[in-house]
Amino acid sequence: MTNHTTERGIRRFRAVVGAPDSRRRRAIAALAIATVLLFVLAGFADEIWDHVVEDASSLAVDLPVQNWMVAHRVPGFTEVISAFSISGGPLWMPIIVGITAIVLAVVRRSWTPLVLTVLAAVGSLLMTIVGKSAVGRERPPIAESVPPYETSFSFPSGHSLNSLVLAGIIGYLLVIGIRSRTGRVLVVVGVVTYVLAMGTSRLYLGHHWVSDVLMAWVLGAAWITILITAHRLWLTARVGDGRRRTAATGTFTGAVTPDEPANAAGSTTTDRPAIVQGPASTDEPAAAPGPTDSEPRPQRTVRRPPTNGRHRRNRRPPPRRCRHPRTRRTDDRERASVDGRHREVAQRMANGERRTAN
Repeated sequence: MTNHTTERGIRRFRAVVGAPDSRRRRAIAALAIATVLLFVLAGFADEIWDHVVEDASSLAVDLPVQNWMVAHRVPGFTEVISAFSISGGPLWMPIIVGITAIVLAVVRRSWTPLVLTVLAAVGSLLMTIVGKSAVGRERPPIAESVPPYETSFSFPSGHSLNSLVLAGIIGYLLVIGIRSRTGRVLVVVGVVTYVLAMGTSRLYLGHHWVSDVLMAWVLGAAWITILITAHRLWLTARVGDGRRRTAATGTFTGAVTPDEPANAAGSTTTDRPAIVQGPASTDEPAAAPGPTDSEPRPQRTVRRPPTNGRHRRNRRPPPRRCRHPRTRRTDDRERASVDGRHREVAQRMANGERRTAN
């Protein structure tokens, strides 16, 4: 099992390296950007960790922000923020995200939305549990908080972390399925607005310190970056592996999974009869028997390279004919006139041949 997994990983890596130049450049660029972003996020996480755990100097920023939020609460607006914050909790967030992922999987007929959503949820949950247990930081005073009160530890903010990861992965799944640039921009703006509003609501309600929310955003951004980069590399490896196997067999097919043999890349040609060699003779060489008239000749199937439907999109549709009754009657009269002229010419030619014969 281990050897099979290792060979499969090696094939995926070779597929990325052997992919077309454009895909390989995009994959390398995505990997480089993700690496730089992860290094930057790691630096932010280290700074926040030092100020929260090592010297507890984050209170110099946490307390002023907390006091400002408490001083600017509005009675009617507080109830709205409290109801909005529930959408990022452990009850409603899995329900909303799960239904969305199932709908995307059914519409696109793919397991990718479900797999990515499950991975995002598991990673976010593990980071929240491990972080709260490792640090054990107390929440802001209950006297300054808004019910319902939280009883778990404060660092990092679970609502902020889960909202960023799960909303981010759903936004990514929507973006890769939308062709309109305006639609993509709207999805990105909506996800960013929701994440910022969720983190700010935790500060407004007095359930978290500002350093808790910042650490949650850093961890969530790192995890979503890893997931998206891994998915892009997997897509590149899948396409590259399928093209490499197709080139080896000489047939044009789609992507082939690594579990399939190389000679099974979609070939549907009929097997040719084996050439039977007769006994060797010095006078006359034995001829290979071919298919007789009674035997059906093998059909050669030529597969064309996939075009992904581009010829259908780029091809201009034929002009629509006017279906007005007068236009149809005019077309019928013109067609009858042409047919009559053809019959007249044919009759003249026949009469000319008869005269020549006489």
